[in-house]
Amino acid sequence: MTRTLFVTVVGSSAVVLCAMSTWASGGDGDNGIERKSPGEIGHLADRAFRSAQSVHLRFRDSGPAASRGDAASALDLQLDREVNCTGSFTLGDKGSAQLVKRGDEVWVKPDVAYWKSQFPGGKGTRAANQMKNRYVHGKNDDRVLRELFGNASRLCDLKAHQHISSHQRVLGERKDGTTTVDGMRAVRLTGRDAHGTALAEYVATRGKPYPIKLTAKGKDIDWIYLVDYDKPVPSATPSANQSVDASKLIWMLGR
Repeated sequence: MTRTLFVTVVGSSAVVLCAMSTWASGGDGDNGIERKSPGEIGHLADRAFRSAQSVHLRFRDSGPAASRGDAASALDLQLDREVNCTGSFTLGDKGSAQLVKRGDEVWVKPDVAYWKSQFPGGKGTRAANQMKNRYVHGKNDDRVLRELFGNASRLCDLKAHQHISSHQRVLGERKDGTTTVDGMRAVRLTGRDAHGTALAEYVATRGKPYPIKLTAKGKDIDWIYLVDYDKPVPSATPSANQSVDASKLIWMLGR
């Protein structure tokens, strides 16, 4: 059995990057967002997201699929338009993994629970023992990496997510008062996507008018933050003694 880990995580986070955008620090003055229409606010947020060079994505999902490990229950990922990323994600009680992608090189470090849950019959245990909490390392198009985990570029490509976002529409959008999120005053927008999922977006009223939080009922997403707008993705990569070449795990592809 092989598991396309990155496909699983992409499926979980699609609602994140398809809907609203992100938050960036800005000036302290009133940005006038409260006086704009819901459509204008949504347009400004979407335009800002599509121009982002990088973003730090965090979300938590406690829905049934995430709890079963069929989707990511938590994600903390920094990614950019050059398809670099670094972060971690959890698949419910089926384990978690750390990911680093720089250029065309990829490092993946699943924990023991992930190896055992996704590769039963002793394969997962053998792999975990062989890896000894190190990263599997290879090129993005490496056959072993692709078959064990899927395509990291699908998850790490900010431009692809931005392209998807540009085709999304929020239906019945309206302003629903103001509130405070993480100490920031925000306008609350509500609406639904094309599938009927109820969305709530919180847009800062001071500084740059970017969303600081998004919730999506019906997709089982508890909360989503997109922060550190346009900050570089850390460039550090795991050292040679922290990694094992993917070719060492080719035995796992035997049918």
